[in-house]
Amino acid sequence: MSATTHAPTAAPPVPQSSDGIDIERIEYLGPADADPAENWANLYLPAGDHEDGSVPLVTIVHGGGWESRAGAEQFDEMARDLAGRGLAVYNVEYRRVGTGGGWPTTFHDVARALDHVPTMAETHPQLSIDDELVIGHSAGAQLAVWVGTRHRLEDDEVGSRPAFVPSRVVSISGPLDMRYAVNHGNGRVIKQILGGTPAPRNCTWSTAKHTPRWCIASPPPTSRSSSD
Repeated sequence: MSATTHAPTAAPPVPQSSDGIDIERIEYLGPADADPAENWANLYLPAGDHEDGSVPLVTIVHGGGWESRAGAEQFDEMARDLAGRGLAVYNVEYRRVGTGGGWPTTFHDVARALDHVPTMAETHPQLSIDDELVIGHSAGAQLAVWVGTRHRLEDDEVGSRPAFVPSRVVSISGPLDMRYAVNHGNGRVIKQILGGTPAPRNCTWSTAKHTPRWCIASPPPTSRSSSD
């Protein structure tokens, strides 16, 4: 099932750089795989010269119910604030329901965006990626925690064998227990993104080898408020 929307045909313009902050467009998928309107990210950098490996990298995965009604632009202000504090910020856009996303495309996109981090560090040697943090909001938090645990997946599961794994994840209002969320207010969007409902067995969806594991006994270091 997909939402009825008018999908954009081109990516939005790169936000304007500001005093002390440079902003670049990153294309994390090759032309054969990418939707140019959706598969991009903005990289916010503290301006000026920096020693190699001296600028910590933070990745942002936006939310919006896995739907196309919200995009990466909602975190422009936060990205600028973090860059103003000396951090590099990788603000990722991805295909969502209504713009070619859904299962497994949305998950492939976020996985490939993170796998692009080592390549990005080669072209931007000032980046430090040894202790990389991913911040996700709402549906983006679910994707962020998932992408931070891909190294635990079986080889034939979507997202397995990552080229890059972040050290830490911050979940902001993330529906991390999908079995609970589907019955407590988020059922429509969860069924929409995956086309099904969670099965209680093994903390997975009904086809374990082809849909993501939602319950993870030992997630990466994750920050989440007690009332989130």
